[in-house]
Amino acid sequence: MGSVVDPAQINNVVGFKPTRGLVGTDGAIPISKRQDTIGTLTRSVKDAAYMLSDMAGRSELDPMTWQIPFEPIPNFTTYCKGTDLQGVTIGVPRNTFTSSNCSAPIMDSFESALTTPRSAGAKVVDSADFPAVDEFKKLNQHIKGIVRSSEFKRDIVDYLTSLETNQNDIHSVEDIISSTKTSPAEDYAEHDIGKFLWTQAEGIDVNSEKYSRMVKQEQYYGGEGGILGAIEKYKLDVLVTPSTLGVADDLAAEMGFPVITVPLGFYPDGIPIEHDHGGMVTAAPGMP
Repeated sequence: MGSVVDPAQINNVVGFKPTRGLVGTDGAIPISKRQDTIGTLTRSVKDAAYMLSDMAGRSELDPMTWQIPFEPIPNFTTYCKGTDLQGVTIGVPRNTFTSSNCSAPIMDSFESALTTPRSAGAKVVDSADFPAVDEFKKLNQHIKGIVRSSEFKRDIVDYLTSLETNQNDIHSVEDIISSTKTSPAEDYAEHDIGKFLWTQAEGIDVNSEKYSRMVKQEQYYGGEGGILGAIEKYKLDVLVTPSTLGVADDLAAEMGFPVITVPLGFYPDGIPIEHDHGGMVTAAPGMP
């Protein structure tokens, strides 16, 4: 999901990650075929609907698309008319994000943005919290590390096997690690391969008991302990958060649920310039 939502929020455009299985992942280099989704980056929500109408559909190469419940694919732009949100209930899961990981300008814009659906007739339920989110926060990185690394280790082999040409004779994660370390073009010493090395840890295998246990936990925290639990308890139609800040987006990705991010505005004048560990500017006046 990060490859859709993250660049969208950084560039103030609409990023849409459809439900897993609505768009085929043919040809995509996998991280996890169970979770990988092809999405869109567009100027508007309606543009995303235009693209989805053409992209969605069953694919012989992606069994998950065989579960699409409608044929033919509808014209999704027909739902992009008017701003009447009467009867729509929106939940704000406050316990999935905190002020410590959301800057003041972002939170101010987020709170202001909530007035828009309210003025269009929607009911906004504040603190529509996820039942087991505190437990998930403690395990999030651990679960992701085991589940995604196990699935990547399996799925990348299938992908590499499907290639018509493979000039570097790479057929597994082990081959990727070796090639990265030995090829001068990869500039190995300057680049992190930690996520590849994760696949070498004990129990990183889709046939392991550890993997099976973690997948079950993942489904619980995204289901009744998280997104589905909040939707059912508060009778929600949709959830809204300050984009990728917090854990709601991780849970949505793990469950294969759709996510859409829309522009929230720009950082105001006078804020200090911030950088990430690589020196890239992450916040500055006038930035999205």
